[in-house]
Amino acid sequence: MDIFMMIIKLIISLAIILGLILILFNLSNKKINDINDNKYINVIDKVQISKDSYILIVKIGKKGYVMSSSEGKTEKLEDLSEEEMINIQKEKLKRFEETNIKYENTINLIKERALKLKKKICGGGKGNEK
Repeated sequence: MDIFMMIIKLIISLAIILGLILILFNLSNKKINDINDNKYINVIDKVQISKDSYILIVKIGKKGYVMSSSEGKTEKLEDLSEEEMINIQKEKLKRFEETNIKYENTINLIKERALKLKKKICGGGKGNEK
């Protein structure tokens, strides 16, 4: 019985630690985005196309550019209109918010399961002691 209780406590502790990691990740990501949003030059999106090559969407002021970046070389591929930049940023914000909702749901699920498990253990333990 003691080993079973230790395993349950270990699982609960692990769930709490994972929940805290998710919360810290979420908070640090928001802080980084707040810092980056106040810069004049922002990399809006970046996609790796090979080992050393990337396609970037860069915002400088209100202007947007599609750029390629490879080892020792950066090129402007296309100009983006202000409307296109607004649409891209809205889509990115929407994806970010959807991801945050998924993290919050996962954290809440972990909390609920941990509480149920704790109640089961505490309730079951009291019944066995009598």
